[in-house]
Amino acid sequence: MRQALHGHPDALVRPAKEFYAPVSDLRTAGTHHFAAMAFSVVCHDYAVPHDRGASLPVRQDQLLQGRQGIGDRPFAPFSAAGWTEGSMDTVDACLRRPGRTDTTYRPTGPMPDVPVLAGDLDTNTGAAYGRQAAAQFRHSTFVLVPGAGHTSDHGPCATSLLNDFVRTGHLTRTCTTP
Repeated sequence: MRQALHGHPDALVRPAKEFYAPVSDLRTAGTHHFAAMAFSVVCHDYAVPHDRGASLPVRQDQLLQGRQGIGDRPFAPFSAAGWTEGSMDTVDACLRRPGRTDTTYRPTGPMPDVPVLAGDLDTNTGAAYGRQAAAQFRHSTFVLVPGAGHTSDHGPCATSLLNDFVRTGHLTRTCTTP
C-alpha cells in the first residue's frame, strides 16, 4: 500500500490481476482464492477439537469422541454430525491439513496501522473479538459498523471508510447510526 501511495500502483494492481486472472465470469471472481484463504484462516486460527500435532488417525478419533461427548441436543433439530459437517468451517475441515501446534502469531517487524471493522449484528465474531484483534496493533482504529453482520466491510459507510484508509493511510471518521 505504501508503494501505491508513493506513485507505484503496480504493487496493488499486480496482485489484484493475479487474483482475478483465471476468472472469466465475474460472478465467480475470487471463489477459488477465497476458499484457499478461508481454509488457511479456519485451519490456523480457529479452535479445533483435536491435537494439531497428532497423527491423522488420532485426530479423527479425537474428533469423533468430541462430537459424541457433545451429543445432539445442543444442535436440535439437527444432529451434532450434521451441524458440524455443514459448511467450510466445519470442525473436520482441517483434519488432513498438517498444522503447527503453536498457532500464536509473533510479529517479525513493525505492524502497520490498520482499521478493524466489526458488525454490531455479527453473531460469528462479534465486537469483543474485533476489539481483541485491534489490540494487537499499536495504532489500530476499531470501528463498530451499525447494522452490519459478519462481513461488515460491504456496506456504504464501511466501504467509504476503507477507501479513505487506502487513499490516506488512516481513518478520519467512523460509521454512526443513521
